[in-house]
Amino acid sequence: MREYNTTYNREAGGDDVIGSATPGPIRDLINSGSWNTLAELGESIIDLQLSLHAESLKEGDRRTAQLSLLEQAANQIVDSLTGSDEDVTAISAIPAQLARKVIWDSSALPYPAFRTLRTLLSSSASNEATDASEELPPHSDGFAQRDVDEWILANERMLRDDRRNDWRRGLVDYELHGDSVFPSRSPLPSPPNKSTSASPARLIHRTSLPGYFILDELRASDISIQPSFSAFQEVFTKITGGILNGLDWSNVFVAGGIVLSTLLCTNPTPADLDKYASSDIDVYIHGLDPLAANKKVEHIFDVWKSNVSASEKMLVVRNSRTITFFAGYPTKRVQIVLKLVKNPKEVLLNFDLDICAMGYDGTSLVMLPRAARALETGYNVFTMDLVQGHYLGERRASQDSRVFKYADKGYGIRFLPSYVDSLKDSFASGSGIANELVRMEGGESSYAPDLQRISYRAARWLHRLMLNCSGRGWMPDPPQKNAKGLLEFNHGMLDERSMITSDPGERGCLTSYELLMRHVELWREKVRGHIAISDDVWASNNYDLGPTGYDDSPLYKWGEDFELGGFKISLMVYNDKDYQGFLDTYNSMHRHEGEGPDEDSFHGDKLNLEELGKSRRVCFAPDVSSLLKPEGDVILLFFASPGFADFANELVKKVLEEHGLPLPPNGKMIEVLGRWTTQRGYEGEEQMEMEGLKWRVDAVLCWQQIDRRIDE
Repeated sequence: MREYNTTYNREAGGDDVIGSATPGPIRDLINSGSWNTLAELGESIIDLQLSLHAESLKEGDRRTAQLSLLEQAANQIVDSLTGSDEDVTAISAIPAQLARKVIWDSSALPYPAFRTLRTLLSSSASNEATDASEELPPHSDGFAQRDVDEWILANERMLRDDRRNDWRRGLVDYELHGDSVFPSRSPLPSPPNKSTSASPARLIHRTSLPGYFILDELRASDISIQPSFSAFQEVFTKITGGILNGLDWSNVFVAGGIVLSTLLCTNPTPADLDKYASSDIDVYIHGLDPLAANKKVEHIFDVWKSNVSASEKMLVVRNSRTITFFAGYPTKRVQIVLKLVKNPKEVLLNFDLDICAMGYDGTSLVMLPRAARALETGYNVFTMDLVQGHYLGERRASQDSRVFKYADKGYGIRFLPSYVDSLKDSFASGSGIANELVRMEGGESSYAPDLQRISYRAARWLHRLMLNCSGRGWMPDPPQKNAKGLLEFNHGMLDERSMITSDPGERGCLTSYELLMRHVELWREKVRGHIAISDDVWASNNYDLGPTGYDDSPLYKWGEDFELGGFKISLMVYNDKDYQGFLDTYNSMHRHEGEGPDEDSFHGDKLNLEELGKSRRVCFAPDVSSLLKPEGDVILLFFASPGFADFANELVKKVLEEHGLPLPPNGKMIEVLGRWTTQRGYEGEEQMEMEGLKWRVDAVLCWQQIDRRIDE
């Protein structure tokens, strides 16, 4: 059998598309020659992925099991810390030998305790009149200088390994830890149109930091956040329009942008609230099985509906990842993420951007240490998870639209000094991740390999495009001037095929550093006031490499012009387009005429289109209960190797029975529609069989993380 390429070869037509981020063990399996059919390969990959996941869980246990007695004693002390001010007293009583292990070497300290101790030691070190009774533990001067962001990265690994029931441990609770994590400073002066009777906001003054930075032109040097948790709750009700009033918050967690907006919107005026009118509410359900989770979804909808004006029409939309409630603008949309999680900490750890990793459960506002740090600095720290994180992984990858969305909100990207230094070493050795950052499909770049030089090259490319894009006729849809006389670009216009990397995922400009910097320079031109950018077209849509990825919902604009009737039409058109794509593929597989040496001939079953029924990648109804019935199931039509359907159906049936969950109709998740044989070349020396499949995603299987075997 032949060896499969692990890159996308556009010139060759690209039969084999394996992402550049594919793990090494998967690449080895693909090229091992140990499989004979694609179905066999698929099963082997799933088995391997499951074993790799199990191994990653064991690795965390091994790190704990291999600790010395001293380290175990130190960890017991760390476990007793909560992040309160009493921790300082507790640590001061620790013997010096343990103190070094607990404080200076441990990354398992609760972040509030870390910040409290660091502040105390920094203050003590600068106080020449330190009393002898306040003598610091040995080597504490090094702890006071320890890089906070490097510590946070190490601490998050500990948070992921910690699978105890106390999910709040290690998180920042705003009510309990606000003073230690965000020390009080003089409040910002109140604007003339704001009341001075309200509690003064907490001021965060941002200082300069080492490292390499992008997208920070709108970063503020000072920000104000809510003075207390009670103030946060009050503003949350205002900013959401009270749409969740009456909600039973058990097993419900709201996270992401709406929580950040509430934290930043201090003493809001009506004009302030208008800025957040387009925000939606992202809801996660934790600690429930699919059946109980569906009941909770119905409860959330009933509460939402009771708070919507009786004159408003409503629509509920379901795809493979979310259920979203719509009414007329500006009624807050509620988007329920169809991902079962054990607890809120699991939700926060999965966030791509640091600044988003905060949430509200009706009784407390909690955040990851990296979210608290992002508030303090105005930066999201770059890690390769932003590019390569898997949606089933502990931290998902980001998308270009989100990166620029939060740049508009004032949050840039920071490359830590250690990361920049590692790139220098990697460039010097001629291998490693640095070469991946600048790799082009035509070969390695020849210019000086440092981030600033690459950024400059990208900026020059963008400026040449801006100079040449109008009046030359080479761009299919050149930018037009808007009402302000500015040329209006979109990120999709920067599509240059020679720069699309081998990653077939929908992350657009995040697949190459130079490509990213072209988009960064476009954004900078908008910030400078030289151009406008339309946000309805993104590189992640334009750089799609065809059937290797898809978006689960059509683009729409949420604003004063939003109209439910038009939105329904766009949903139907989207489904029809998906269905037509399946039919086009089917019709091409039934081609019998004009066969040549470089063409494929397909022979097999004839599809009964009347019995087929249309695909429904996106479903919609006036209420939730309709979407949780069979007529609301998502239906996907696609082609796969023979054997996949049997394998998937048997696996899903086994897992659902183990969990005591109902089986799909007829006991099968996937129905086989027909089989076709592909013959290549004059002699038909290479054959490949394909099956047309109908995949029904019902109200149980729509939930991710029922079991890792189903997810894979």
